[in-house]
Order: sequence, then structure tokens, then C-alpha cells
Amino acid sequence: MQGTGEDGSDSNYNVLVVSHGGWLHVLLQNLIESRKVKTGKGVDVGRYKSSNASVTVVEVENSGKGSVVLFADTTHLDDELVESNADIVE
Repeated sequence: MQGTGEDGSDSNYNVLVVSHGGWLHVLLQNLIESRKVKTGKGVDVGRYKSSNASVTVVEVENSGKGSVVLFADTTHLDDELVESNADIVE
């Protein structure tokens, strides 16, 4: 996201949203359905669950339109910690 700093220069902003993985997944699906956000190349939000402690990145343009460039990424976690998702009942 980009804005204008106090000195009139362009500056970028980062916003961190922390929540339950399931809630973020529903939020993204609704934003995609409303066409406020689109998925980037190779990103599939519909098929996959958003695991808790995963990382999702949405880049927002000055126009307010967003693009999901990373969804439910868990590469920052130790593989043993990601064996299962306690929220998914099989």
C-alpha cells in the first residue's frame, strides 16, 4: 500500500493482520467474490485451508484493488509442527 508521507514523498505501508486461519480464509474468499481482491498467478485460495500460523500476503494498489500473492504459506515453520491442523476434523 502506498501513501504520502509528512514530507510529501511517496511511502509504502505494511499492515499486519493476525487472526484465526479459518476467518482469514473466509475474509479472502469474500473479498475475491466482491472483486476487491484477485488472486495472483499460481495462487489458489478456494481449494486450500488456511492453516493457523500460516502467512498470506495481499498487495494493495493505490486504487484500493488488491492481489493475493501468497496464501497459507507455512515454509517458515518446522515440518514437524505442520503435520496436522487441529481445526480440521477428518
